[in-house]
Order: sequence, then C-alpha cells, then structure tokens
Amino acid sequence: MQKRKDAIYYENVKDIEKVQIIDEHTIRIELSREVPFFEYYLIFPIINAKENEKQIPIGTGKYKIVKLEKDKIELTQNENYREEENSNIKNISITLYNTIGEIYNDFKLGNIDLFHTANQNIEEYIGSMGYGKKVYAGREYDYLALNCEDSLLQYKEVRKAISYAVDKKRIIATSLEDKAELAQLPLEGTYLTKEVLVSSDKQEKEKAKKVLEEAGWKYEYGIWQKQIAGRTKTLNITLTVSKSNTQRVKVANEIKKQLEEIGIKIKLQEVSDNKYKNDIKNSSYEMILTGVYSAISPDLTGILGKGNLANYQNQEVENILKELNNITEENLRKEKYKRLFEIYEEEVPYISLYRNQEFVIYNTTFRGEITPNHYNIYYHFSNWYRQD
Repeated sequence: MQKRKDAIYYENVKDIEKVQIIDEHTIRIELSREVPFFEYYLIFPIINAKENEKQIPIGTGKYKIVKLEKDKIELTQNENYREEENSNIKNISITLYNTIGEIYNDFKLGNIDLFHTANQNIEEYIGSMGYGKKVYAGREYDYLALNCEDSLLQYKEVRKAISYAVDKKRIIATSLEDKAELAQLPLEGTYLTKEVLVSSDKQEKEKAKKVLEEAGWKYEYGIWQKQIAGRTKTLNITLTVSKSNTQRVKVANEIKKQLEEIGIKIKLQEVSDNKYKNDIKNSSYEMILTGVYSAISPDLTGILGKGNLANYQNQEVENILKELNNITEENLRKEKYKRLFEIYEEEVPYISLYRNQEFVIYNTTFRGEITPNHYNIYYHFSNWYRQD
C-alpha cells in the first residue's frame, strides 16, 4: 500500500501496515500499532486507482456525482444506496470557489443557500440582516490541566474547590467578549455524551469553601491552610500560561481573580513558547492553561490514559479505556463513557473551559432543522428545503 506523506489523509492511514481483500464486501486491514477507534479515521473518499481524471468517481453514499467540472459538482440521489432514502433534496449543486470573498459575494446575491465559516467578524462582509445564523462549538478546546502529582493539587478537594470557583460564563463574557462556547467535557457533540450529567456551569463559591472545610482546610490570615504530616500547607498555586497567546493570558488573569476571591492565592507565570512546551513535556507545572484541537475519534486515552497531561492515575479508568477498544455495542459503549465521566467529574484532573465558535450561515428562503456541531454540520440534511 502506497502512503504519500503529502497526502491530505496521510494521518488517517499512516498506521496501516497491510490491506487484504477477503471477498466482494470485506477487506482486512492490519495496523502497525493499536489505534483506538481506528474506524473513525476511515471516513474519507475512496477512489478506484484505475480511474482516470476524465471519469466520474463511483460513490457509495446517499448521493452520486453526475457532473464534475472545474468549478462545480452536481449530485443526484443514488438509487443504489443501501438504505431507503426519503429526502426533500433530490439534487445538490456544489460550487467551488478560489477565495472566501467570492463565497460572501455570491451568498449576498442569493446564489448560495448555506455555508460554514469560523470568521468571528462575518457581519463585516455580509451585513447583519437578511439571513439566519447558527452558532456552535468548534474543535478548538481550551482547558486547565491540574498536576495531580503536585504537592497541593494531589488533593482531590483542592481540585474540586478550584472547579467550583471558576466561573466559565464570566470568563467568556469578560475575557473573550462572548466569542466562545462554554465547554463541559473534553468530548462533546457526540452520542456518547448525550446522557452524561455534568456539574453546574455556574461559579459556586460556597461549595468551593465547603469542600475545603470538610477536608480540614481552614481560612486564616487571608489564605487557606492545613496541617499535613506535621507541616502547614497553604493554598498558593502557580498558574502557567504562554505569554505569546494573548487571549489565554487574559483568561489566566480572570481565573487568578476568581480563585483569589475565595482565598486561593495564584501566582501567574507567563512563559516563553519554548519553556511552555518544555513545561508540558516534563510536567513541570502546577496548573497550566492549554488547549487542543479535538480529534474526530472519541478516544480519551490521551487525556485520561497513561502519561496524560495531568499525571492522573486511576486503575478503573485505565481498565475502561482498554475495554472500549473491543466494544462495538452502542449502549454498552455509552455506559462505559458515562462511567468515565462520572469519575472525571469526581476526580477533576482537568477543568474544561470553552471552545471556539463556528457558524452556519443560511439565506432566508432556507427551511429545515439546522443543528450543527463540530462532528457534522449536516444533521437532518434530508429534511432541508428551499421555500422560494
């Protein structure tokens, strides 16, 4: 199997060692290493290698290509699709543009029904009236990682107190100008988390204080203190952030302000990019503000498995992560994720903060239920229609 490193989908297939055709409907794929939820990486176009550029590719989806031109693709319903399809949409016209500016102009002219953008200043280009807009949380996910091996953050009650004291909505309003979506979990927008209950997203100062008091901490002389192994420990924690990321610096300052409102002292450490990367690599931090670009796969081994960023260890979590590699039954998989997040909520190795905003823009003649998320913006697509 030939794998070009400059190919768009190289990351999806890089771990494939061998592909074997078993029969007309079955192929066997062998990997060079274990890749949890590998099936999620196989969602990409497959084209017959023998087809030439003039041939229209054979598809297996709900729609098939009937015309393929330099600037346009025409689709129609596929009569050979494996499921019965009752759709309002019989034909689809996809226009290819060289620049985003051309998309904006054609939308204003009424030549486009719907498009997606992450441009926070979209109103500057298409105005503020005469269209609909759906806002949803994107893949850029920012969170606090709490070093569970730190002399203070090793205590669950300290981590929980911090989580209660952080007001995410206030962070988004004051530091991000309401240009972010609140995040509750490291994995959202999927069927696996629909039934997962999360704690309140409101700041709960009294709960923060109560959880510390119940664990033996006392608020004296303007700071929380506790005698542990004959020594007085005080809640004085360093929060690390990359100084080149001005948005996160603003957020870090707001978090510092909020935690100090309940008596947890925070030393804000703004570091260079090199030190920031090394701190993460070597886990040489107490609490760090960071982020990731969420993958399509619902794999949580990177955030909860061995060697995770928070130095968090839990045998039950490790066992569940291993079990999930071999579970295909949907309800059982959902139950396992539910248990994972129950532990996550109780142990608090991380504090989810927010995700970036993205938008689906549609014209006033467009009808149907639009419920996008960062996995798919085309949910309920079959029931969309245009009312001219």
